[in-house]
Amino acid sequence: MAKTSKQLVSSNEEIEEGLEVAQLEESMKEDKETAQDLAKEYVNLEREKTKLNEKIEDFKLQHQEIFDTIEAIEGERKVLEEQQEEIKTKLLSKIGEKFELLGYSFVKVVTEIKRTFNSKKFYEDHLPTSRLYKKYVTESAVNPYIRITKLKGKKSK
Repeated sequence: MAKTSKQLVSSNEEIEEGLEVAQLEESMKEDKETAQDLAKEYVNLEREKTKLNEKIEDFKLQHQEIFDTIEAIEGERKVLEEQQEEIKTKLLSKIGEKFELLGYSFVKVVTEIKRTFNSKKFYEDHLPTSRLYKKYVTESAVNPYIRITKLKGKKSK
């Protein structure tokens, strides 16, 4: 029994539909397996991370004295830095010219106008070769401050 061309086309379409459905089901199965595999991998990494956190906590407990000492030293350093900032504020009103003392240079930097260029905005609006520089220049006052620099190669006096 010979099939007509109409029957062959219909049969061919049915086969293609069946293949598409099978491929879709297989793809969904692979996606589900992949998601499950990824979830398992995530959980395993989370467990490893938890073990490492436990090791860190155990180490901290074993060496608590060291961590306490570091914390105390950092606190002392912070106090010294605060004291230095207070002195710099006082120096600002007292300093006249640049001077050197004990291997350090002390310079009063006076109020000045600082210009900055907003290159990101400039490039968004114009080509880099544009002459509209002044439109994008920002000026701001810089408050006076003390610049203290340790001198290289100088012995303390």
